[in-house]
Amino acid sequence: MRLFAKSVLAIVALAITAATTAHATTIIDFSSGTYNPPSPTTGETFTSYTQNGYLINTDSGWVYNAGRGDLAPGISAGTTFSGSSGTSDSFTLQCTVACASGFVIDSFDLGTFGNSETVTVLYDLVGGGTTSYTTPTENNGTSSSEVFTLITLPTTSAVTSAEFTIQDATPPATFSNANFDTITVTPVPEPSSLLLLGTGLLGLGAIARRRFAL
Repeated sequence: MRLFAKSVLAIVALAITAATTAHATTIIDFSSGTYNPPSPTTGETFTSYTQNGYLINTDSGWVYNAGRGDLAPGISAGTTFSGSSGTSDSFTLQCTVACASGFVIDSFDLGTFGNSETVTVLYDLVGGGTTSYTTPTENNGTSSSEVFTLITLPTTSAVTSAEFTIQDATPPATFSNANFDTITVTPVPEPSSLLLLGTGLLGLGAIARRRFAL
């Protein structure tokens, strides 16, 4: 009896650990990951960035920015550090490991100055289909004093990837500058982890019923 109880408790502990790990929030801070090309300096464009199992692919308008971010560094829209890149810039975000059930994008930090700007996030949903969300208009700083705003996304559906597009709030006008940092995502737990947790809980229930019967 004691051996069975210990085994069930071990299963529950393992399942809780697995489910918690799989459901832990991941932060993409543009600091401790890998850029391609590697080791860019401020104002240099990059094509991709990977961190904690997530991949960001950019169009030609994004640059590494050592001085801007919350906390710095971050990435900036604009073909040069202080320049405009036209009507819009975009990048895509996808998971590269252990995301068979998709992930949820929780929030990101956005800093803007110059014209009023918006960000549209286009989600590719798990199981097919798309949905989108456009942020309220942002213009929260100047070139010498920029304030970052935490943008919390209302969409809680699991996604396979998402595209972020920054543009002027009144297109086709060009935007002046936008800076991204600290994207937070949460992977959806794998069904196997939930099954393992359920098995352990059922075992605990069986032990409790047996003890109550005695």
